[in-house]
Amino acid sequence: MAVTSSAETGIPVLLLDRDPNELNQLSRAFDTRYAVHRAETGEQARGILRTEPVQVIVCGQKPGNDDGLTFLTEARAAFPQTQRILLLDNADPETVMKGVNEARVFRCLTRPVTADDLVEAVEFAALEYDILHTMDVVAAERDHLKAELSSWTDRSRRMAGGVTGILMHAGRLCIIGIAMLAAVLCVLTFLAVIALSAVYLCKTFLGIDLLQGLHLEDILYRLFGKLK
Repeated sequence: MAVTSSAETGIPVLLLDRDPNELNQLSRAFDTRYAVHRAETGEQARGILRTEPVQVIVCGQKPGNDDGLTFLTEARAAFPQTQRILLLDNADPETVMKGVNEARVFRCLTRPVTADDLVEAVEFAALEYDILHTMDVVAAERDHLKAELSSWTDRSRRMAGGVTGILMHAGRLCIIGIAMLAAVLCVLTFLAVIALSAVYLCKTFLGIDLLQGLHLEDILYRLFGKLK
C-alpha cells in the first residue's frame, strides 16, 4: 500500500521500491525538509504522481511487477520537469546507458547507497527541478508579455488610424470653413462696394447726401484710388 509522509511542506519526493523494509530505510534518510511519498508498485506511484506535485522520483530497478526504467520513461513523458533517480542492484553499464538515453535519469546510484549520497542526489535533483520550473515560468511570462505587446501594438495602430482619419476629416472641415468664410467676405465686400457706389452716384448726380456729411470720396479713394 502506498504511504504518504505526515510532512505537509517540503520538497516532495516519491520513493518507489517493492521491498517495504527498503522503503523504510530510504525514508529515514530524509528529514523534515522533505515531504516523502512511498509506493511499492508502479500503479501506486502513478496515483501519487497524479495527485501530488512530486519534484524527485527515487525508483528501484524492479519495483513490484514493473520495470524501473520503463516506469521512469513513462514518468518523464508525463511529468518532464520531475527529476528521476534510478537505484541499481548492480552497476550494469548497459542499464545505466538505457537509463540516461531513455529515461533521462538525473543520476544512477548503486546499492547499497548511503543516506548522505541519497540525500545529496535528491537535493541536486530538486535544484534541477526548480531551474526547469523557473525557466518554464519565465518562458510563459515572456510569451504572455509578447502577446500583450502584440495586442497593444495592434490597438495602437488602430487608434493611430482612427486619429489620422479624424485629423484628416477635421482638416477638410477647416479648409471648407475657410473657403466659405472667404466667399462670404467677397460677397460682403462686393455688396459694400455696390452700396458705396450707389451713394456716390446719388450725391454726385442727384445731389442727395445719403451719408449725411461723411466723406464718401475719401472712402472710395481709399478703395479704388483717386477718382477722376
